[in-house]
Amino acid sequence: MEEFYPMPVFFSLEVRDIAASAAWYQRALGFRSVYEASPGESGKPNMVHLRRERYQDIMLFQAATGAELWGAASVTVNFSPGDTSVREIADSAQAADSMKVEGPVERPWNVREVTVYDPDGYRLRFSEPIDLTKTFDEVMGE
Repeated sequence: MEEFYPMPVFFSLEVRDIAASAAWYQRALGFRSVYEASPGESGKPNMVHLRRERYQDIMLFQAATGAELWGAASVTVNFSPGDTSVREIADSAQAADSMKVEGPVERPWNVREVTVYDPDGYRLRFSEPIDLTKTFDEVMGE
């Protein structure tokens, strides 16, 4: 049974095909389904609650037929990879025929990131620290 807790932040995304999107998030990025709302007229759920790690929750909602989606222009979700490296996330996303995968790339602010675009064009970024021994001042000084 999934743990239920107050979620300080979560993202709601409208998607073209909720069943296909939920399957992609699970296959490509390691999310799991926590809850699916009752099926709508299409027989598909109207909402799917996905979770990867604690506090890494996404709610997918079925967009109305013909609705224009915001896609990558609207949201960048930044997650810690948890027990998985950003390289492993990049490899998994590429193996799942993701729309686009960028990185991993090392950033001057002491993180390694990979950016993955979902089937609807939403951009998800996973970051991991490079050197945990550095202080904030040391990183900013570089």
